[in-house]
Order: sequence, then structure tokens, then C-alpha cells
Amino acid sequence: MGDWSGIIICGKSTVNSADGTSQYESGVLGANVATYGGGTNPVLNDNSGELTYARIEFAGNAIQTDKEINGLTLCAVGSETKIHHIQVSYGGDDAFEFFGGTVNATHLIAYRSTDDDFDFDQGYSGKIQYGISIKDPIISDGAELHAVLNWKIRLLWQIICIRNPYCQISLLLVLEPKEMKNTVPRYTLD
Repeated sequence: MGDWSGIIICGKSTVNSADGTSQYESGVLGANVATYGGGTNPVLNDNSGELTYARIEFAGNAIQTDKEINGLTLCAVGSETKIHHIQVSYGGDDAFEFFGGTVNATHLIAYRSTDDDFDFDQGYSGKIQYGISIKDPIISDGAELHAVLNWKIRLLWQIICIRNPYCQISLLLVLEPKEMKNTVPRYTLD
């Protein structure tokens, strides 16, 4: 788990910060590295390129305490960016994390990551459609999870992010251990 850092894509769309910009994990990667956000004039339809039909495996690790890199991290990425048909497997932290931005993503698979499968921070306001989250009790990250081999299956037809009414997740299949604590499922909405 976490043999390499992962993929970080930074854009010029919106981010909830005082000046409309930020730097990934407070600059832990270096000065002026992985800065994102459009400032006072964010570009909602920012195009940060295309990542499609890709599998990211064994990515995500801790650089410092509480400063990790995820499988795929999208920072203030705009709606013209194309993200679809991506699988993150065996990640050492979150599978997918969205820091602000307006990107829409489809066909995402989070498979056996140690932490959150989908994590949303800094006012992400895009849409995610067709996702699968599969947790493993043996390799997940800690005391919140028991090593139980009984699974429960939930099909969430639509989740509206409570703290941000503009973020929408629809058609998400969640497979998780039956005895997970404090999770419905393991999504963080900050």
C-alpha cells in the first residue's frame, strides 16, 4: 500500500479560502509546488486536461504526519477537465480527493484503499456519477474497522452533500464490511 505518491492535478477553478487560492497540504511538497485556485477570478470551466481509462495502483502515502498524498487528488479543477473511467486500487490513503473545483467525474472505482474512498474539501461543487466503493476490513487504516468478512451492500441512488448543496453524487454502489464504525460510508464532507 502506498508505494508511490499518486497523481495531483491542480487547476484555476474555485476553492474556499480567503484569497481563492491554496497550496496542497500547506506546501509540504515545496515552495510554489501544487498551488491551485483562480483567486478572485476563478475559472469555473478551467481545463486541466484529461485523465481517462486509467488505473492508479499502490499510490498514496504520508509525507508528514497528517499530510498525505492520495491516489488521485483534484485541486480546484474546472468543469472542462475530463475525468472518467478511473480506478484507484490499494491506495495508502484516500482513493479520490477533491479540493474545491467544479470538475464532473464519471465511472470511478475506489478499491481497497486504506482511508476515505471519496473525500471532499474546500467547497467542491461538481458532480460525480457512477461510482463504486469497495472497502476491505483487513487493509483499511485502523481502529474504526474490524476484520469482519461479512459484507453489506448498499446502492445509494443519490447523495446530496449536506454542507455544499452544489456537490452531487449519484448512482454509487458501496460494498463495505458489515462492522464498520462511524461510517455511512467513509466519506468526509469538509
